[in-house]
Amino acid sequence: MYEDFLPERLAKLRTQKGISARDMFLSLGQANNYINNIENKKALPSMQAFFYICEYLDVTPQEFFDEGNAHPEALQAFIAEVKKMDSQSLEYILGIMKKLHFVLYPMIFRICPVSILVIIQEKFRNLLYGLKLGKWISS
Repeated sequence: MYEDFLPERLAKLRTQKGISARDMFLSLGQANNYINNIENKKALPSMQAFFYICEYLDVTPQEFFDEGNAHPEALQAFIAEVKKMDSQSLEYILGIMKKLHFVLYPMIFRICPVSILVIIQEKFRNLLYGLKLGKWISS
C-alpha cells in the first residue's frame, strides 16, 4: 500500500513547494537520481532518509502519511494562528468554517479545488487581519 503512496505523496508535496527533484537531491546530499528513483517506484528511502525528506519538506512524518491533509504547511500555519486566538475569536472562526463548508461543498465539483483553497485563504486572511484590528472586515 505505502509502496505506491510514498512516491506519489513525495512528488505531490515536492511539486506543491515548487522544488525540483534536482534541488532536493542536492540539498539532501544524495545521488542525482535518488528522488526520481523514489518517485518512479524503483526505490524506497531508508528511515533516516525519510526523516530528512520530511524535514526538507517542512512536514512531520505524520503529516506526510496523512492522505486527508493535502496542504500540510498551510494547515500548520493556520493552526499556529488559531492557537493565538481567544475563545470568542475561535468560536467565530469555527462558525465561518462551518458556513464556508456548507456554501462551498456543493461547488467542489464545479470549481477547481485549488481555486476554492485560494478563496478560503483570502477570506481567512481578511478575517484574521480584521480580528487583529478589533473589527470585522467584510469582503
